[in-house]
Amino acid sequence: IIKMTIRMTMTMTMTMTMTMTTLPIH
Repeated sequence: IIKMTIRMTMTMTMTMTMTMTTLPIH
């Protein structure tokens, strides 16, 4: 369960980072 949560958190973080990085450019 812990590993699943960590993977979910990492995915969410990556998505948020990509979105935050992409939005200002556009």
